[in-house]
Amino acid sequence: MAILLCCTLLLSRHYHATPFTLVHLAAKRVCTPILARHYSSHLDRVEAICGSYFHGENEQQPQERGALAQGGTLPAPGAIPFVYESSRAEYLLELLQRFRLRHLVSSGATEYDRMLILFRWIGTRWDHGTDPVPGGVATGSPADIIVSGERGRRFWCEVCARVTVQTATALGWPARLVTASSDGYVWEHALAEVWSNQFNKWFLVDTDYNLVYEAGGIPLSAYELCHRGVQLKKEGLLKVRTFAPLKPSLREVDLLHLYRYVHLDMRNDWLSRRLPPGSPAGGDLATWWTARSDLGPILTEKKRVDSQALFDWPVNVVQVRAREVREVGGGRYLLKLGLRCYSPYFSHFEVKADGGGWRDCKGSGRYLLLAPGRHAAEARVVTENGDPGPPSRIEFTLP
Repeated sequence: MAILLCCTLLLSRHYHATPFTLVHLAAKRVCTPILARHYSSHLDRVEAICGSYFHGENEQQPQERGALAQGGTLPAPGAIPFVYESSRAEYLLELLQRFRLRHLVSSGATEYDRMLILFRWIGTRWDHGTDPVPGGVATGSPADIIVSGERGRRFWCEVCARVTVQTATALGWPARLVTASSDGYVWEHALAEVWSNQFNKWFLVDTDYNLVYEAGGIPLSAYELCHRGVQLKKEGLLKVRTFAPLKPSLREVDLLHLYRYVHLDMRNDWLSRRLPPGSPAGGDLATWWTARSDLGPILTEKKRVDSQALFDWPVNVVQVRAREVREVGGGRYLLKLGLRCYSPYFSHFEVKADGGGWRDCKGSGRYLLLAPGRHAAEARVVTENGDPGPPSRIEFTLP
C-alpha cells in the first residue's frame, strides 16, 4: 500500500494533478480504448463524412504530371477528422427562420462586420448565470435556449459557445467549440471559433464576455492566443475588442491566463448524431489539444496537436493547377485548370484570368482561351450562403 501511495504521489507531481484527478484519469485511460474498440465502426462513418468535404478533382488522378503551375494548400484527406453539422439540419433551419438571422446580419459591410453583428446579438440574449438549460447543455435546441434567455434565464460560457457554434453554422459559417484551461485538467472557459473567408483563418469569439482578440486588426485563434498571446500582450500588440456590453453579472477580468491550454471538440453535430459514451467518434478520442511549453505533461487520451497548420486547418481553400494546355490555332492556347477544395458548405467554384471578372465554373475543371505570354489565374469556392472563399492564384507562361 505504501509503495502504491508513493507511486501515486510521484505520478501526481509529474503530471501536475491531484491524486484524485490522477486516479480518475488513469481509469479513463484504461476504459477508453476498450469502449473505442466496441464502437470502432463509428470511425468508418466519420471517415465517410469527412471525405465528403473534398470537391473537384478526384484525388486518384495524377496531380503533378503535366502541371504548369499550382497554388493553394489543402488538408490531406483523412488528416482532419472534424464533422461539421449540415447547415440544412432541421433545427438550424428553424433557428435561421425564427430569428431572421440573414436579415439580422445583412447590414454588415464585410463578412467580419456581419459576424460581429451576430455575436453581439447572441451575447445580449441573456445574462451570465447557471439556470437549468432547456433540453440539456449538449442536446438542447438552440432556439429554445435563446427564447429561454430572452425570458430571463441566465446561462454560462459553454451554453453561449455552443449556441454561437450552432447559430454560425445556420448561416453557413464553419464553427467549432473550444475549451480553455490554465492547468489542462479543469475546464475553466468555453468559447467558439469561426472560420473567416475574409481573413483566411479561424478566430476565437467569446459570447459570454462579449469579446474577440485582435492583433494588427486581425482576429486571433485559440491556438494563437495559447502560443503567442502572452508575447503579443508584452509587446502591446494584443487588443481586446468588445462587440457588446459586458453582461451585468460578470466583471471585467483578464482571461489570457486561461489560454495556457486549449482543446477542440472535433465535431459540432451534437444534436443530429448522438453518440454513446466511449465512442471513438466523440469524447476524448475525438478531441485535439495544444498547450504552452511551460505546462508540462498532461495525462489524457486526447490527441496533442502542436502544429498550427494542422490545428488551424484551412477551410474553403482551393488547390488550383494549370494542368493541360494545347494550341488551338490563331496563336492561341486552350488551358485546363484543375480544381480541388476542402469545403463543408460547398456550392461551386469560380475562376478568373488576368484580372478579369469572376465566372462560375461547373465541374472540376475550367478551360481558358489565352494568348502567348505571362498569365495569372485565380480560383475560389463559393459556399451555400453565397460567400466567396479566399482566392488561390497561379502564374505561368505560355510560349
